[in-house]
Parts: sequence; structure tokens; C-alpha cells
Amino acid sequence: MEVADAKGELLVRRRKRLPVLCCRIYRQQLKHVPVTFPHFDSFVGSPVVLSAIVNWRIVDPVAAALEVESVLAYVKAMGMAVLKSVASGYPYESADGHSLKGETTVIQEQLVNALQLRVKAVGIEVLRFSLTDLSYSSSVAGALLVKQSAEALVQARQLLVRGAVGIAHTAVERLNTDGTRLSPEEKTRLVTNLLSVVCGDSRVQPIITLS
Repeated sequence: MEVADAKGELLVRRRKRLPVLCCRIYRQQLKHVPVTFPHFDSFVGSPVVLSAIVNWRIVDPVAAALEVESVLAYVKAMGMAVLKSVASGYPYESADGHSLKGETTVIQEQLVNALQLRVKAVGIEVLRFSLTDLSYSSSVAGALLVKQSAEALVQARQLLVRGAVGIAHTAVERLNTDGTRLSPEEKTRLVTNLLSVVCGDSRVQPIITLS
């Protein structure tokens, strides 16, 4: 812009300022990035303590730069939500194998698929999502240890009974094979004594009847 006086002499000459174009540089790492989820208590499905690790990478740097402020924070938030959601659908352990301990491979596939659906829009590919630690919560650990001890005791007793019955059956058959004929009462007494000796916790002293 130019300003002149009455005589037409140039007093001020101003130049128009051109707008300054600003740019922002985004740097995205395209390598595989592991993210660890620390221990946390899950009480929705089972009172368990979980921790996991997810491996991911950026496949669309433009989407990762424009859609979210922090890619790492976004993956952590979505991964924790997915982990809690999937883990809540399984008990810690069960007899039919449908549990966190029995279906590790299936659970990992569900974690990967669920997280991929949430982060696909921001240009992220989920490579692996694995559980790294799985244990009972401290609030129920004592009661569950008692339960496990009781189940182990019952299984041990069942094994002892099956073994004792087999021993008694074999003993009666061997006596019959050797020509020793036993009356029904004698067989009953023999089997009772063998079961008492094999299944008893304390030392058993057999009683011999003289008649």
C-alpha cells in the first residue's frame, strides 16, 4: 500500500504481508511395539488377577497421526477394556475345560480380534495378545486352597478304594485257584480286613478268630 501527499510525492510505501503457512511434523514408528498391562483384579467373571502383553504396529501412519493424540495411550486404553471384557466371560478353571486356564489359545484369538476391531480405524494392526500372568485374587486364595485340598483328598480316597477293592478281589480269586474254599462269611471277613488295612489312616491290627 502506498500513501502520497497533496503534491503527489510518495510518503509511505507498505508491503502486504503474506500469510505464513505453518506445518506440523508427525513421526510414527512402524516397528513392532509391545505394551504390557500390569496386574489387575477382575471380579466380573472370577476373582482372579490378570496381566497381559500385546504386540502391535502402525500400518497407516496418516490415520494414526490424525485420528488420535497418542497412539500408545489409545492402544493401552482399548487393550485394557478388551482384556476385562473377554476375561469376564470365563471362570478361572472348570471341569469341562471352558476356563481361562483351559482355553488359552481361544482366549488369545478373541483378544486379538476384539482389539483389532477397536484400533483398525486409527491404522493399527494387532499382532499378538497374550496373558502373561493368571492367578486367584488374594481375597479368595485361602478359601480356594481349602477347596483344592478337599478335592485332592477325595481323589486320593477314591484311588485307595479302587486299589483296595482290586486287592481284595485278587486275593479271593487266588485262594479259590489254590483250592482254598471260603464260605460267604469268610469272604466277607477277608474283604473287610483287607479294605481296613489298605484304606485306613492308622496302623491296623488284624484279629484272628480261633474256633
